[in-house]
Amino acid sequence: MAHIQELFHVIVDYIISQNMITMKRNIIIENIIRYINNNIEKMISIKDVSEYVYKSTSTISHLFSSFLKKSFKQYVIEQKLQKAEEYFLKEPGITIIEVAHKLGYDDPYYFSRLFKKYKGLSPTAFLRKMYMNYSSEKEE
Repeated sequence: MAHIQELFHVIVDYIISQNMITMKRNIIIENIIRYINNNIEKMISIKDVSEYVYKSTSTISHLFSSFLKKSFKQYVIEQKLQKAEEYFLKEPGITIIEVAHKLGYDDPYYFSRLFKKYKGLSPTAFLRKMYMNYSSEKEE
């Protein structure tokens, strides 16, 4: 009976430690996501984030690939492009160059290529489509 009780304690300790590790990882990811969202207007590198959360770049990379199923870089680009869509929707008349600069991209052509690669259409086509949808809603 003493052996069974000792084994039970070992199993419980193991489960608790695994849950603590998972909770710690979740907190790290939440802090990284918060950092990215709060600094979306800057060029964010994995090195910047690793220094912010006091973890190695390889740890950050592993966390993103295992928990979010995408690379750190891919996640940052997707967040920036989502913010770009918000700018286009909320600020009519804003230019592609202005949005690119607001998101930390010095080269608006690079920004446009990323937008097209990830969103499936260029920023110009996105704006045209948005305008067409707005015009058709207005007519109804």
